[in-house]
Amino acid sequence: MVRYDASNTGSIPDTTGPKTAPTETWQTDQTLGSPARPTTLRDVLFTNATNGIAGFTTDGERRWAYRTNQPDFNPTPPVVVDDRVFATRTTALFALDAKVGAERWVFTLPAN
Repeated sequence: MVRYDASNTGSIPDTTGPKTAPTETWQTDQTLGSPARPTTLRDVLFTNATNGIAGFTTDGERRWAYRTNQPDFNPTPPVVVDDRVFATRTTALFALDAKVGAERWVFTLPAN
């Protein structure tokens, strides 16, 4: 099944959702470019934006920033596994330390 039921309606009538509209807790202009595609793990939000990758606390303070020097105008969301953040660019794959943003390795993709 797709979209909850056999008719693909996307409707789940027997559930309850939020009673009020969500409110913005914080925002930042320190995502290293737009669009920022966030991923969260425990108490950290990670973004893979146009000019780099960043880690933020739950109250919006930027913990670290990693500039890739490889602009990508459609970055995919980062993937977090254990203590590593994996992010891609058009020409490379990055593995960073999730706590401090230090580069663990970079794999540059071969040119076509």
